[in-house]
Amino acid sequence: MRSGALTELKTFDFDVAKPKAGNTPLIFKFDGNVSPYGKGGRGKIQGTGKLEEFLSSAESLDINQMTISIHAQIKNLPSVFIDALSSLDSSSNFPPSAFLGDLFNANFDAEVKKSQGKVTMDIDATACKTLFSGIISDGILYLHKPLKAIFTITPQLNDILDKGADLVIVAMEKPITLHIHDEGFAVPLKNLHIRNMNFKYGQLDLGQIIVKDVGSAGEVSNLFKMSSGGNISLWFAPSEFSMLGGKMYVDRTEILYNHTYKVCLWGKVKFPSRKVDMTLGLTAQALRATLGIQGLDDDYVLKVPLKGSFGNLKVDSRAATGKITFLLARKHLAPQTGIFGQVLGAVGDLTDDQSDVPPPKPPFPWQAKNY
Repeated sequence: MRSGALTELKTFDFDVAKPKAGNTPLIFKFDGNVSPYGKGGRGKIQGTGKLEEFLSSAESLDINQMTISIHAQIKNLPSVFIDALSSLDSSSNFPPSAFLGDLFNANFDAEVKKSQGKVTMDIDATACKTLFSGIISDGILYLHKPLKAIFTITPQLNDILDKGADLVIVAMEKPITLHIHDEGFAVPLKNLHIRNMNFKYGQLDLGQIIVKDVGSAGEVSNLFKMSSGGNISLWFAPSEFSMLGGKMYVDRTEILYNHTYKVCLWGKVKFPSRKVDMTLGLTAQALRATLGIQGLDDDYVLKVPLKGSFGNLKVDSRAATGKITFLLARKHLAPQTGIFGQVLGAVGDLTDDQSDVPPPKPPFPWQAKNY
């Protein structure tokens, strides 16, 4: 198991009935018990199904013409069992159990005829609740209805965030919500993986979280010269994103840092290459309040690279420090030093181009709280 946990398959019965020879329906049912190794409690998997038109004229398996019906229930299944059965590649840092929590409950129904049909899965796990309703057409899985999910941060997921994004979550105000619109959603069944996924609109609402003032959060505190070594509040506005060919494009997302300072994020998450190419934006409001930098346009954003591979994501604090130093020098020297000031200002305009900074998307959740 990816998480290092073990499970026991205590019993598993799989019965198949095919009353007649040839291309007649094959009826099956299964019933199994699974439990964490050496622990009490028991999970259960049971279901029924029917297979029709699965043989070609040459008596070989014909998947394209096959009709299949499956109805299954999963109760109190240790989620690490899902890790073992999942199709995730061995290099993945995101096992299903990190999102599901300890136990997994689900109802699964599928009706597919000649590569056309419907699939639904109602998941009620320890840390995640969602209803997936999909349509299969010519080997492609589409969403029949928008996908909505609610989940909390498990210790395993927190450990992944710590190692991957250098972020340690201490507490959350509310569960995280995820919404993916059905329009444009598509993923091939033969390559069912997030790196092959497409959709036009998604939204992730992290809400307010408390993190340790270390790692990525500590880097931002250091830039603002306010590191405390304690905890920091991060209040996220809902983040909007899309995905094409497994590359996620994240729109500008505002964050209220420590109840006071406005920062933002935008950029790309590339699942096929397992790399992140994003920008952390320090707004004029934050730069004025923390560093006393005056004379900035209200919509000014100081861009800080936030890049790396999955498991090694870093804030480029050196680049940020250099930009802040240059910004301070330009604002203080340009009005006083004639030609030198003009040259400095021109160089600054070239090195701190604002043309690629996306606009904010108000209103923000903290505005109602008068922050």
